[in-house]
Amino acid sequence: MKTIFLDIDDTLLDYEKGSEQALKKTCQQLDIGYSSATLAIYRQIDKMLWSKQKKGELTIEEVLRERARQFLEQTQSSQPYQRFQTMFQQHLGEEAVVIKGALEMLSYLQQKGYGLYAASNGILATQLKRLAKAQLLHFFDDTYVSDEIGYEKPDPEFFNECLKRSGAAAEATFMLGDSLTADIHGAINAGLIPIWFNKHQRSRPADLPELLELTKLEELPKLGI
Repeated sequence: MKTIFLDIDDTLLDYEKGSEQALKKTCQQLDIGYSSATLAIYRQIDKMLWSKQKKGELTIEEVLRERARQFLEQTQSSQPYQRFQTMFQQHLGEEAVVIKGALEMLSYLQQKGYGLYAASNGILATQLKRLAKAQLLHFFDDTYVSDEIGYEKPDPEFFNECLKRSGAAAEATFMLGDSLTADIHGAINAGLIPIWFNKHQRSRPADLPELLELTKLEELPKLGI
């Protein structure tokens, strides 16, 4: 069977919009003033910490803890970071903004007979809730998320464990995702075939001249897949 692993955040579901709503609800619930400035603080911290995770400098658990701690510190809130993080994850699980073309792409791949597997960094329970709310969960044969897998993208061991569980062969498995570090280089280092979802139409890296690429999910059939 042909196999494709698919990233979730910013590939199938809009993480930026989902996290914005989750942050707003969490702040309101904890009586933390919410504004565009508050959102900007969160996004700056979030971007910085995830960048460190992709470089192997932080684990995801450390990202989530530090994000809550630094956000509360910068907004001068006395709320315990554990409480903030728990509430935020609960609200994030309720947010599922589907990226344009995702439903059509998954339907196409299913009709073509692909084995479909979600492959994501994050928390399994949260990602399952989001996929279910988005009505995308039924497309997948299984969902692999770092907190349950035991490894994090871009670590090749994450992909190796996904291959082991799915029974797929690396050389016959595609990995579709938006992150050059976590998804693309991670897949290459594990021997998978990467597909870069370049929705922001950034310049292609010089070290990846033959990379499969699409700027819209509905363009996937044009790649001959």
